[in-house]
Amino acid sequence: MMISTKIKNRKPKARGLFNMHGRNSTFRILPLIGLFLLGRAAAQNAANPVNLVNNNDIAVNAGFADPDIRYPAYFKNTATYNKDYGELTGILNLAKTYQITGWQGERVFMQLLIQANEPVNGCSVIAQDLQSMAKEGTSKAGTVQKSVDKTIKASYVKAGFVGYVLSNGIGASGSGCGIDTATQHLSYVMADRIGKAAINAIGSGKNQPVWVGVQIPENATPGLYKGTLRMVYQPAGGKKREELFHYQLEVKNHRLPAASQWKFHLDLWQYPMAVARWYQVEPWSKAHFEKMRPYMQWLARAGQKVITAGIIHDPWNGQTYDAYPSMVKWTRHKDGSWSYDYRIFDKWVQFMMDMGINQQINCYSMVPWHNTFTYFDEATGTDKKLVATPGTPEYNSFWKNMLEDFARHLTAKGWFDKTCIAMDERPLEAMQKVISLIKGLPHPFKLSLAGSYHKELDKEIYDYSITTRESYDQEVLHRRLAAGLPTTYYTCCSEDHPNTFSFSPPAEAAFIPLLSASRQLTGYLRWAYNAWPENPLTDSRFGSWSSGDTYLVYPGPQSAVRFEQLIRGIQDFEKIRLLKESFKAAHNEQVLENLEKVLSQCTVENLKKQGAKALVQAVETTINQY
Repeated sequence: MMISTKIKNRKPKARGLFNMHGRNSTFRILPLIGLFLLGRAAAQNAANPVNLVNNNDIAVNAGFADPDIRYPAYFKNTATYNKDYGELTGILNLAKTYQITGWQGERVFMQLLIQANEPVNGCSVIAQDLQSMAKEGTSKAGTVQKSVDKTIKASYVKAGFVGYVLSNGIGASGSGCGIDTATQHLSYVMADRIGKAAINAIGSGKNQPVWVGVQIPENATPGLYKGTLRMVYQPAGGKKREELFHYQLEVKNHRLPAASQWKFHLDLWQYPMAVARWYQVEPWSKAHFEKMRPYMQWLARAGQKVITAGIIHDPWNGQTYDAYPSMVKWTRHKDGSWSYDYRIFDKWVQFMMDMGINQQINCYSMVPWHNTFTYFDEATGTDKKLVATPGTPEYNSFWKNMLEDFARHLTAKGWFDKTCIAMDERPLEAMQKVISLIKGLPHPFKLSLAGSYHKELDKEIYDYSITTRESYDQEVLHRRLAAGLPTTYYTCCSEDHPNTFSFSPPAEAAFIPLLSASRQLTGYLRWAYNAWPENPLTDSRFGSWSSGDTYLVYPGPQSAVRFEQLIRGIQDFEKIRLLKESFKAAHNEQVLENLEKVLSQCTVENLKKQGAKALVQAVETTINQY
C-alpha cells in the first residue's frame, strides 16, 4: 500500500454513530461529507435534489433516482434542504421513467430510490424482459418490414438493495492518510454495499436505494428497447402492493469486446487471507479457493490484468487487518543450502489464471517496508528473520540464489515472461541496487514499481505506476506507449480527489479511468480490492485511513456502488479507445478532435471545481453521439 503510515494487524476500536450537530475537532469535515452525500445536480430523468413534494399521505414513494448520488439513510417529512450539510431531506419528486444508452456487451446502471413513509415489512424488485420497440413500416423500396421480435432477457438485469456502512471522511490535513484515531467514533452512514434483490423490512422515514445493472448481450440487435421493473412491497398491517417503473434502453451499433480483451491495465491487489478469515476456512484449502472464486470472477469481469503474489512474509509491514504470508516457503538446510517450496504459489497463480486473470504476475517484494525476511531454519526447527538492506552482501546472497531458482521454476511452468518482481513506494537508491542485482542474473526478471516518478528508472521498469499528483515526462511517456509498456497511475489514502472511499462521490470512481485516458496512460492501480477490516459489512473504517480505503467489494459476495462505477469508467475508456481507432482509420479528424476536447477537461483541477459527475456525463454524452 502506498502510504507512509504503518499499522500493525489489529482490531479497530469500537466506535459509535456521529452526531451531525456536534461541535468538536472533526466539525470541519461536515460540509465536505454533506456534499459527498448530495452531489451537484440530478441526472436526466432522475430525482432533482431540491424538487421536493409535501405528500406525506403515501405509504411508499419510489422512482428512479440519480446513480451519481449517495442518498442518506433517513429523510425528514419537513421537505427541507439543508445546504450547509448537503442533507437531502423530505420526500423527493422521483421519476417513473428513465433512459439509458449503451453498446452491445456493455453493462449500464440505474438507481431506484424507495422512501418509506411508514414501515414496510418486505420489498423486492423484479426485472422483466426488455422488448424491442421496432415497429412495422414500409421500406424505401415499398416492401413491408415486420416488427423485429427481439428481447433482452430479464436474466441480464440485476437489482440489488443498497446497504449502509459506517464511514468517516478526509482528515484535517486534506488527506485520507493519518485520520485522528481518537475521533474514529465520529462517523457517518453511507450507502455503498449492493446486496440482494429483496429486503425484509424498510423502517419508517428511511431511504432505500436499489442499484440496477443491465448487461447488454454482445449479440443484442441495435435499437430501442423498453424495460420494466416491478416493485412488490407490503406496508405494515396492509396488503401486498406493486408498482411498475418503465425505462428505455438504446443499444448503439457498436460492440464492446469481452473484458479479457480490454486494453485498460487494471491492477487491484488481492488479499486471499481476508477471505479465509471471513469464511473461517483453512488457508489454501479447496474450500478457501471455492470461497474466493466469485470475487476473482468479478475481478476478471472488470478487466483485471495482474495477479498479486507474495514471495516473502508480510511485504507491507502488517498494514492490513489480515496478515499477508508468503506464498513461497524458504528453507535453509543444515548444510547451509537453500530450497524453496512453490506449491502454494503455483496453486494461487493457476487458480487466478483459470479465472481469466492471466496477463501478469506481480511478486512482492524484494524491498519490503521493514527490510526483514523470514525463512525456516532446519537446524533449529524454527522460523528466523534476516534483516538486510539492498546492496549489502547479506542481501545479495539471500536473494541471488532464490531468484535463479525461481526463474527456473517459472520457466518450467511457462510463466517467466509474465512475471515481475514488484516493489511498492521504495526509495530511488534501494531500487537502483535491486535493479543492479537483477540485471546481473542469468535470466533477469521484469520489474514493476508503484511509487514516485524517477525518470532515471524509466528504462528499467516494465510496469510503472506513479502517484496522481505526478506526471511522466512526455518523451518518457511516448517511448513507453510505443513499446506497449504498462504505464499507469494510482490512488491511495493520500488523495482526497479522485478516490474510491466509501464516502467519495460515486462518479469519482468512473472518473478515474477517464483521467487515465486524458493523460494517455494505459490504466490504473489501487492497492486493495478485498483487504477487509474486522466488520466490513457494517463498518468500512480501518485505522487511520479514510473509510473504504482497504476494499472495493464486500463479503457475500456483494458489490459496491464505487466498484460498479469504476467498471463504468473502464468501459468508457475502452469505448473511447475503440472510437479513436475507428475514426483514425476513417480519417475523421472532426470526431477525433471532439473526443480529445472533452477528454482534455478530465483533470484533477476541473474535478475539484466541477465535480466528477459533470465531467463523466460530458464524456459519455460525446461518446453517445457516435
